[in-house]
Amino acid sequence: MITEAVMQTMMVSLIVLWSVFVTLQRFFPALIVKQQQRLVSLLAAKGWHSLASYLQPSAKGQGGCGSGCSSCASACTTPETATVEQVVRWSHKS
Repeated sequence: MITEAVMQTMMVSLIVLWSVFVTLQRFFPALIVKQQQRLVSLLAAKGWHSLASYLQPSAKGQGGCGSGCSSCASACTTPETATVEQVVRWSHKS
């Protein structure tokens, strides 16, 4: 019974940690990339090159202008779409 409780606690902990990681990656990508690079350099210094290359952050996570990353202070130009006026007709029910 104790073994089942320990396994359950470990699984729930892993799921919560993974959820926190994914949420941080989604909303704070610059923070995650910086910490991931720090971990990679630490692993490479310890001699774990294959794990370090696997954990190396990819460039695809870096967004361009208009991606919503807020990493630059420049104003991004987004193409403006033409607004179409729609007529609203009120119907009177009696």
